[in-house]
Amino acid sequence: MHNFFDPDGFLMRGLRQISDLLVLNILTILASLPVVTSGAALAAMHYVIIDMHAGEEGYIARTFFTQFRVNLKKGTILTVLFLGAGLLLWGDIRLSSGENAILPPAFKIPAIALMLLLFAVFLYAIPLQAKFENPVFATLKNAAIMAAAYLPRTIGMMVIDAVFIFLVTQVSRLLPLAFFFGLSMPGYLRAYLYYPVLKR
Repeated sequence: MHNFFDPDGFLMRGLRQISDLLVLNILTILASLPVVTSGAALAAMHYVIIDMHAGEEGYIARTFFTQFRVNLKKGTILTVLFLGAGLLLWGDIRLSSGENAILPPAFKIPAIALMLLLFAVFLYAIPLQAKFENPVFATLKNAAIMAAAYLPRTIGMMVIDAVFIFLVTQVSRLLPLAFFFGLSMPGYLRAYLYYPVLKR
């Protein structure tokens, strides 16, 4: 029983990580309320998550806000680029769907494919922005290369997000998870796939 509640034991370490992810999720949501700062907030979140995987986590809030300030400029640029491209593709999908479609239906499939590609690049771009000092377009280039080079990992990361979104939207009892763990938990699970790549 003593070992079960050992501060360095599996149970207590797991509980600490869960509480850290809860705090991290709330901080990320609050820092993302002006939508244009969401890139910086997510980069700060992933910086903390990477430290957690490396066993180097410290003060969650202090590290988060330090990295938020560091990534504010480039994170905002990434937000504008990804959000603008995403809205444009979403508009194409909507305008080419249904009986009253304005655009030809042939536009829909390429738009969906590009949306998935954009999401795949996004999943790598934010951790890269969090941990490496590069110009924005170099980060995007590296993210695109990694998304293609490590395709099984990329698909795995996309599946993690898809499963989490499905659970919180289709199972009403799990909806509070979106507020408490909706960003940090999928991010933490995705890090199991991208962290070994970043270490290389």
